[in-house]
Amino acid sequence: MPVQIDPGSFTPTRADTSLSQRLMNWSAKLGQERSAKMAKQAYEEGLAAPGEKKEVKFFGGKTAEAFNKGAMDAYVIGVDRDNTNEVNRIALESQGDLQNFDTAIEKYRQGVLRNVDPMASNQIAMSLDSMIGRARGGVERQAIETRITQDKETRSSAYETYSEEAIRNTRNQDLE
Repeated sequence: MPVQIDPGSFTPTRADTSLSQRLMNWSAKLGQERSAKMAKQAYEEGLAAPGEKKEVKFFGGKTAEAFNKGAMDAYVIGVDRDNTNEVNRIALESQGDLQNFDTAIEKYRQGVLRNVDPMASNQIAMSLDSMIGRARGGVERQAIETRITQDKETRSSAYETYSEEAIRNTRNQDLE
């Protein structure tokens, strides 16, 4: 089910100082809205067909299904937040070294997927792979920028060497 983002439906508070904090708050709000909608839908279904369905209700009238969905959403959001932090840390520490990044990120990915709830593993794997792809792009850009800088320094050094050699040859009257 695609999520429609309506910028008018969310206004950040003063405490929202970063984009990540605003996204976490927005995500939590969506989870609450989804849980409330599911609880209302379950209640209405129970009213529409009395006697046919028995919904287990608890925690202020929420159905067990709505509660479980909300708990799973909170779990996935928490794992995603942790994954974002760790993927960003690995990308920063790799300093443009793709081989180092790939080795560290694959080890992290395997550890995460081995230890998450099996019911959420596909959703977490897709999200984690997306994060890894974006982070890898940043590491690749950093590697390219580093290589360009190194190449410029090498060319500059070579020009200096050739200039000094030409000056030395001129002084020695060695005009070849």
